[in-house]
Amino acid sequence: MEYDYKLPKVVIDNGSGFIKAGIVGKNRNPIILPNCIGQQRKRGFVYVADNCYTCSEYFCLRPQQSGIVVDPLRQLLIWEKVIGKNSNSLSISPEKIGLIVTGPLLTPQASLRALSEIIFEDLCIPIAAFIPAQTASQWSQYSKVLKTECFCPGYKSFDLNHGYTLLVDIGFSSIHSIPYKDGIPILKGALRSNIGGSHLNAYLKNVMSLRSLDLNFNELLVQHIREESCYVSPNIDEECKLSSKLKSRRLAYEYIIPEYVKNKTQMSNFFQTYRSNPKSLLEHDLNYLSQPPVAETGVHGVDDMLIDSNTASYITQDDVKNGKTDVNVNHFFHPSQFVDTTTQRIRLYTECFTVPEALFSPDIIGLNECGIVDLICKSLSKCPFEAQPLLAENIFICGGNAKIKGLKLRLYNELKSSLPDHWKLCIRQSVDPQLSAFYGSCVWALDPGGFASHAITRAGFLENGLSIC
Repeated sequence: MEYDYKLPKVVIDNGSGFIKAGIVGKNRNPIILPNCIGQQRKRGFVYVADNCYTCSEYFCLRPQQSGIVVDPLRQLLIWEKVIGKNSNSLSISPEKIGLIVTGPLLTPQASLRALSEIIFEDLCIPIAAFIPAQTASQWSQYSKVLKTECFCPGYKSFDLNHGYTLLVDIGFSSIHSIPYKDGIPILKGALRSNIGGSHLNAYLKNVMSLRSLDLNFNELLVQHIREESCYVSPNIDEECKLSSKLKSRRLAYEYIIPEYVKNKTQMSNFFQTYRSNPKSLLEHDLNYLSQPPVAETGVHGVDDMLIDSNTASYITQDDVKNGKTDVNVNHFFHPSQFVDTTTQRIRLYTECFTVPEALFSPDIIGLNECGIVDLICKSLSKCPFEAQPLLAENIFICGGNAKIKGLKLRLYNELKSSLPDHWKLCIRQSVDPQLSAFYGSCVWALDPGGFASHAITRAGFLENGLSIC
């Protein structure tokens, strides 16, 4: 198979929730777009990917379900924004690139064929390769761009030269627990639980509907609310007992709803920046909690947002009204500039810590699935006996939902009580776990032999048809 290795390589981490795309070797952050199509309720207008940010009410239609492409036409519309023939976000011609696409481990052939038709027939890309997202994520440990942090209280050093890694991917549709030995998955211990960010979003929408607040037609807003306001409690029983003794206003976390404007850049920046997450009630001073709230805005107001005024520039509503759209993408927008401070607020109470609890106990939302701790323990038990303590010594968590505050501490405490006492336990995580698969794919793409051995050429696809996939 002949291939010009001088052609630039493009990585598309095709997640069910978000698409992460970028050019290998370029020192710039990847493009992150929602993997969805928004259709307006009354007028029928269609919004593609990040255009949904500018619409306040729409039907959220996703081309993927549980990591499997079920609607190739909608997937093509979203990909055309990234690497389309006419214009795209990466500013690169699809006929002059090599493409790396990620997907779940053991993706069905039907899904691969649908993606192959998009790649070779619609976009006319000359060569492409598919790699499991979980395999790519464990390669991100060797990335020079994305740093990895270790969480292992009580231990100073670990010997990770044994090559074993237990990768836990906490994604939008499901959680995967896959053991690896020298980069090769141990399929006997690969398990999956169908609980993820989409289920947490649905749970939060149902809770909000009990207060006569209808968020069913703004999926991305619900996700932003959850990512900004929710955290994993270190001890859910103690936190529930403490919350029952406090006044509701002392519990409140106030989310500021944006004032929807037509400028897509401004709305994209709002949805991609977050205020500081609320602290667990167990982390607060009890004397502080017992005092009455100081202001009507509750514990967390606009002033709690952590923005460095020396490096960030704010854009006001006057800029929007005057039509100033030539703004830098890296500019930040202070939430107070986009809200009516008297009406555009949502108060969250115990939902801040009860919604993420579904990752540990899916039965609270009516799902007969395995929680993340039980999933890891079952995955370890299916591996060879001598490999189990080595896998526990190197647990690598990734995925968009791994960003939830307090997840590592809670996961460590529960695993420590479930696994044998003499086992060393270390949980490792990238600084931005949502980008683990993307940067891992970039590391893998720099190996010419690895890419060439997995690549499919357009000529071979057109000659042999779908059987080559």
